Amino acid sequence: MKVLVTGGSGFLGSHIVEQLIAEGHTVRALVRRTSNRKFLASLGPKVEFAEGSVEDAAKVEEAVKGVDAIIHSAGLVKARNEAEFHETNVTGTKNLLEAAKKFAPGLKRFVFVSSLAAVGPSPDGVPVKSDKA
Repeated sequence: MKVLVTGGSGFLGSHIVEQLIAEGHTVRALVRRTSNRKFLASLGPKVEFAEGSVEDAAKVEEAVKGVDAIIHSAGLVKARNEAEFHETNVTGTKNLLEAAKKFAPGLKRFVFVSSLAAVGPSPDGVPVKSDKA
């Protein structure tokens, strides 16, 4: 199976990439051009890199072409402001879903990895309720 992993150069994403390759899957990792790929260095040519970010709809469209599954582990856990969180964590996810619908009609699986930190800090220090996020 050919799997796209977003956030593939991150700590979690890189371990997902390693495991998929160990299981015999073909992996394409969507990573920013400036990303440190040290966690993937040992994999050499076993991983195909698609450069771009989830915020860039055109790059996402290119990355999803020809994949059978997507594991979406890209996301911000800290940002300068709420708009920055929204652009990556909401708009980026929307870009990926729309691209998959349009360019990967045979997609077998979409796995979305998230974190409590994805909604950003609570303005008053009180936990954010999911219906308010």
